[in-house]
Amino acid sequence: MSEPIALVKSGGDGEVVAFACGRCGTVAGSPFLNGSTERAFKAAAEHCACTICGGERDRPFSTLCQACSEKRRAEQSAESDRMEAERFAKARKVSPDEVPMSAWACDPDERLGNDGYGQLDGLLEAVADTDESERPAYLWRCTSRRPFIDAKSAVESMVEQACEDHHDEAHDETVGENALLAAITPAIEAWNAAQTTHTFEVDYSTAIVLGATAEDAVDEDGKAVA
Repeated sequence: MSEPIALVKSGGDGEVVAFACGRCGTVAGSPFLNGSTERAFKAAAEHCACTICGGERDRPFSTLCQACSEKRRAEQSAESDRMEAERFAKARKVSPDEVPMSAWACDPDERLGNDGYGQLDGLLEAVADTDESERPAYLWRCTSRRPFIDAKSAVESMVEQACEDHHDEAHDETVGENALLAAITPAIEAWNAAQTTHTFEVDYSTAIVLGATAEDAVDEDGKAVA
């Protein structure tokens, strides 16, 4: 930690009004804000210190030194790999010929397609054009959903909004909600049916295994065979 810089009023009696970080110069503590001179000094001393080990941070706006930052990234990566392996072990394994070529899938490494997503035929073409050492062992199948409005929830929200700036009991005293629901439901159902845009989401229940049969897709530890 760097020794803080004491700041005093110009022409004053020498009273310390704040402390600046000895490394970056940022005013980081004051007796008024921190409650005491000791706490203000400590806040300035720790301003550029790693929040884990107390060493100097590797860059401004970071809370960690380089070593702790690299260690945390490694831990997060290992945890991500563990969770992915667990999902794969639980998933149903299928081969590409068991899935429609128009179905959407996702590359777990997010290197193929559009941020990993794409129709299966396009992803398989991308896999074929990728160096064998960098090909994913499997793809996740995707589910899709379209924009959808629930008529009952929409009416409840409309009535609640209409009563927003009224007295507390106004919502309970409104009438005709069922009639409004009956009138608006056909229009909402027509709107729902007309939507063609889709949002695709990973379906972790089904893994599409590449370059091996589904039976040969995992090793003795349940991990994907590359």
